[in-house]
Amino acid sequence: MFRVRVLGLLLAIACGGGSQSSPPPSTPAPATEEDAPEVASAPAAAEEPEAVGPSAELAAACASFAEHAAGVLAEAQAGLDALDEDQRAPFAAQSEVFRRCHDAGRGAWVLFPEQAVYDPAGLAIPYEIRFVDEAGEVHPVPAAPGLFRLGASWSDEQVAPKVLSVRDLDGDGRGELAWQSSISYPDGGEVEYALWRFREGAVQAYPLTFMDGPVDLHALVDADGDGVFEVVSASTYWPCEVTNDMDGTTHATGCPPVAFEHVGDGTLRPSGPAAERYLRGRCERTPMRLFDTDEDSGCDVTYSQVDVACERVRGRSADEVIERLRREAQGTRCGAEALQTLIDWARRDPPMVLRE
Repeated sequence: MFRVRVLGLLLAIACGGGSQSSPPPSTPAPATEEDAPEVASAPAAAEEPEAVGPSAELAAACASFAEHAAGVLAEAQAGLDALDEDQRAPFAAQSEVFRRCHDAGRGAWVLFPEQAVYDPAGLAIPYEIRFVDEAGEVHPVPAAPGLFRLGASWSDEQVAPKVLSVRDLDGDGRGELAWQSSISYPDGGEVEYALWRFREGAVQAYPLTFMDGPVDLHALVDADGDGVFEVVSASTYWPCEVTNDMDGTTHATGCPPVAFEHVGDGTLRPSGPAAERYLRGRCERTPMRLFDTDEDSGCDVTYSQVDVACERVRGRSADEVIERLRREAQGTRCGAEALQTLIDWARRDPPMVLRE
């Protein structure tokens, strides 16, 4: 079964990490002309000023980075015969993310590969996300290193990082990094996301707030195809019941979808074209039953909560939804507590009502 790991509060928000780190001890191979440093330009937003070239210090830092990355990837390439043939094909495309400085306007983002390691499970490349400022200084994200992995065979774990976008979300002239890591298993997988910015000399998690409250990152989705990623959150219209694991992972409990849009100055709004497109996709299904509980697991109403919220998003009044819930609850083994939970959801006014 495929699932999404929650990193931090089910809304969508339209929007797209400090001391210098030492390189790993491995000796990099000399860079070839093919491996010459490149600053990958993100598409410029219409309101942003024309981009200028990187400073000499930034270009030099990217050149050093490219030389090191070329050495690590050459080591990885040399050992690909240890993998099944069909496992080798994704390497070239998936490892491209390590070769590039991703232009952020006043700096660049890099995924710095530390070393190539082969073990019985396949190839692993631990890496660190870094921001390189205009002076060429390197600032790592305040998070554990990431991992790129190609399993030895299809039955082994596969992990592929990706830079989704680099966009200036708050108007400070520096692009924020939207990052994704897809983890695949034979029977499913999960996806991790993060949104980073560089501010006051350090890399920080991008602050997502609305109505003076936090909006924690659950996923990144470009709902309208404009290159700016909406942020799917685990919060609901406003409060949402969440549980936190000891490792800090946050899980939503039946939180309905809400769509926020990034305005462009760092603020968010729960309306607009991207928000509407996300909600139409999220609330596309019309359920046969609203009071559709999993009685075997203690009358779980998780999925019914989303269906109830979508009924309100589609324009049903609270009274209409509650009347249907009461009718469908008759004759079930689930009692008043499950019914009341869904009635509470039905009474929450959605931030947007979809129109035909």
